[in-house]
Amino acid sequence: MAEIGIVFEVATLVGVWLFDVDDRAGAMHNAHLEEKLTLLPERVRPSRQEVDDAF
Repeated sequence: MAEIGIVFEVATLVGVWLFDVDDRAGAMHNAHLEEKLTLLPERVRPSRQEVDDAF
């Protein structure tokens, strides 16, 4: 499956950890990503809307 390999490569390039069991390391990683996102212009930042997923 070439598609899953591409997902892993892209995740590695952008710094997303796909397999992490340590919550503290994950929280630090998320904080680092948030720092990077603050450098982006507002129009390209992800929206902060809460998703209503209660069915």
